[in-house]
Amino acid sequence: MSHATKKIKHQTSLYLVGSIVFFILFIFLAIIVKWNGSNLYLNVYLHQVIGNKFHTLLLSYIAIIISLFGDKFVIIPTIIITSFFLFFKQQKRLAVHLFSLIVLAAVLAYSLKNTLVVPRPGMFAYDPNKFAFPSFHMVLFSSYLIFLSTLVPKMKCFNWLKIVIIAVLLVLESLSRLLLGVHWLTDVIGGILLGTACGLIGAYSFYLKPTPGLNLRLLFKTLSLVFCFISIFYSSFFWTALMHKYHIHTLR
Repeated sequence: MSHATKKIKHQTSLYLVGSIVFFILFIFLAIIVKWNGSNLYLNVYLHQVIGNKFHTLLLSYIAIIISLFGDKFVIIPTIIITSFFLFFKQQKRLAVHLFSLIVLAAVLAYSLKNTLVVPRPGMFAYDPNKFAFPSFHMVLFSSYLIFLSTLVPKMKCFNWLKIVIIAVLLVLESLSRLLLGVHWLTDVIGGILLGTACGLIGAYSFYLKPTPGLNLRLLFKTLSLVFCFISIFYSSFFWTALMHKYHIHTLR
């Protein structure tokens, strides 16, 4: 076995171990939330601080735009269309894994939300059949972000930068959900943990077999174009509905 093959097998094993670790951490957090409820001190404190100091009209607009990167009505169609396009562009293995990943993340997020039935914060607690834990946005966003990051070639000078970029993106998406007041801190953390577990298990499965001819340029170009088109279409036609959904019409 060559050194390169051993390195790939080792990295693939790390993806599997990482997925298991993040899923265990998610289960541990879910037990805490279910046992103690969402009214943990840090949850309540952060929700009050954000609501009193940062819940402005401008920041709410920005938060809605950032939230599009995890919105199921944007991301799921984006991934499905991209996957079908890649499938017919001789990127079948990548297409199947990308499609399967988002289905796995969506099914787990939906099932766990409706099993744990954790109420949302404040006025959103009264929305019927709308539960908080884990954040659906964060599960979807984390899953495809982590999976895509594993496709980028590893370079020593770039590894730390990649980690920083991933962390910044996760923080921004998390803040958008907190600023809109629809989630507790534990919801977004749980979403990150579960989404990361999904992304890593997707990477583990993808790298089990060599994939020659992987066209990353085509992947990211297609994904970006489809996302831009769908997000602009969605936000243009449903902006008023989004404003009402997040009760932003009550702000001055």
